[in-house]
Amino acid sequence: MKSVKKKYMIHPDVEAIVPYYNDEGCLCSEVREVSSVKYVYESPKKLLIRVCAFYGGDYNGNRQAAKLILKAKQMLPLSISLIHNMMFIPMQSPKSPNCIWVNLAHIFFVKKGINKDSIILFKSGHELEVNLLADSVEKKRDRAAYLQNELFVRHVQTLKDGNYPSFAALLLCILQD
Repeated sequence: MKSVKKKYMIHPDVEAIVPYYNDEGCLCSEVREVSSVKYVYESPKKLLIRVCAFYGGDYNGNRQAAKLILKAKQMLPLSISLIHNMMFIPMQSPKSPNCIWVNLAHIFFVKKGINKDSIILFKSGHELEVNLLADSVEKKRDRAAYLQNELFVRHVQTLKDGNYPSFAALLLCILQD
């Protein structure tokens, strides 16, 4: 029997969030971490909304920023925390209860699966099969990487233009890792 948590906080070791229905028919989240799997009594979208707020953002605001930067309207990557390197990619419409979210930082490789499926290989060696062509997953990954880079460049440019020594020190620590 799996232990289900009522609350869970997404952190940098989370590879993916996979929706599932529990025995009572409630939409829940299977959170795949580098070293374990956690089950959360909260839908992936509700979990992401709460976690965005925890890290100082807003789910809808972060999506709006992605929309403006990428000049796109749908299936946008979600930046949860630039500092913690958490950029999640929806594998289908975020409005769908079946939407799987994958953390960009953990993707190692995408390969073709059987039929129209693809398999995401994570740096940990774990695999996740998704119902998308490998080319589509790679485009989503590339778009998320572009968004992450653009956000990072904007932060760095802000440092160059202004006087923000504490944030600069924090960025230097991140870059040295």
